[in-house]
Amino acid sequence: MYFGCKSVFLHKKRSTGKLKFYEERVVIVQATEPDAARKKAIRVSTEYARDGIVFCDLISVFPILEERLEDGVEVFASFRWSKLEKREFADRFYFSKSCLTAGVE
Repeated sequence: MYFGCKSVFLHKKRSTGKLKFYEERVVIVQATEPDAARKKAIRVSTEYARDGIVFCDLISVFPILEERLEDGVEVFASFRWSKLEKREFADRFYFSKSCLTAGVE
């Protein structure tokens, strides 16, 4: 079985003063159950953390229900309660200048 695992990292070299630069990174791991997936994700995250990148010890594990990985397969989802309307929610969490997406201008 596959799991999508989201980890959080602090990039010390890109942080300035009080403004911290964080990365949420999703990787896929293969494991028999969620605890084993979490252990693998911790290992992968620890290996990724280097040269000013600090693993924040935050991991979310999401089971991938499909047997085959192909276009459109959901590999991670997170849910959040909010009083914000759609546009406010998008502006706060997805379109603010503090939210960057790698490879997208």
